[in-house]
Amino acid sequence: MTTPPQVVDMCGVYFDLECWESYLHSFANLAPGYLRTFAVPLARHAGIDLQRYRDALDRSARDAVSALLDGPGLAVGVDDYAADLRANGVARQVLHGGQSRLTDGTTVNDRLVRITDPHRDLLEVWAGLDLADVPAAIAELEHCVTDLGVRGASMVHWWADRAPDDPECHRLYARAAELGVPLWIHTGTSYSPNRVFDHCTWRDLDHIAARHPDLVIVAGHGGWPWITEAMAVLQRQPNVYLEFSAHRPKYMRAAGSGWEPMLNYGRTTARHKIMFGSVTWVHSVPIGILAREVQGLDLGAETERAWLHGNAERLLGA
Repeated sequence: MTTPPQVVDMCGVYFDLECWESYLHSFANLAPGYLRTFAVPLARHAGIDLQRYRDALDRSARDAVSALLDGPGLAVGVDDYAADLRANGVARQVLHGGQSRLTDGTTVNDRLVRITDPHRDLLEVWAGLDLADVPAAIAELEHCVTDLGVRGASMVHWWADRAPDDPECHRLYARAAELGVPLWIHTGTSYSPNRVFDHCTWRDLDHIAARHPDLVIVAGHGGWPWITEAMAVLQRQPNVYLEFSAHRPKYMRAAGSGWEPMLNYGRTTARHKIMFGSVTWVHSVPIGILAREVQGLDLGAETERAWLHGNAERLLGA
């Protein structure tokens, strides 16, 4: 087998079992449709039988979460996780945390920073922020940056049903800019039918970037299906970047995929703005396979290096 290409992954998900429990129960409580939409990869990632998982899901979302937590796949130790990343060519991975409280009184952010510390040359935690209470999110951001040394943060507006242009959110954006930390922002559609389809899109990122020109923004999950507009934002806003996690690169060349503008402008005017991302549980394939799929897009050597690691290295200062 050939050596996988070098990768910097801007959207990784790794938790210990208690953090997985918090993460999955958030879906059960706020977006239960995700547990059904992603039934196949969730069951595969947890290492449980798909029919067993679907039977549990038919009973309740909480039963489905319990079934996932019983599987061996979510109990992988950080040393094994790091070894697998290195074997798949990953030079650095950004892990997105969370603000939920755990049984010891700390947050998922605190826990992730602590358990990944032995591999801090490989794993970089960005603080997950809960926009349901923006002042508390600002306090969490300040704690994570000042006390934990975190260098970035992430947010999902639709999760809290919070408008991206909410005045309180702008206070958070301004504070992030003052602290000098980039924000990963979930962009594009969601698979939660009880939330607005276009809760945070290219238009919102453009407005945020215009009002906060010193803030570095990463468009999380690529902004699909509004890729043409996303490319325009990358071209006109100097501090907006894009990572395409949760989408398989091998499908991007298919006619009608919606990714054609990125394959076009991503070779030219937006080449320095596009970054690799995984969220591997969504795909249930190793990152090395996803990276080889990027190689299969026939981008050319310079663009391929930029997408897979060069642009992210520059943003992270790696």
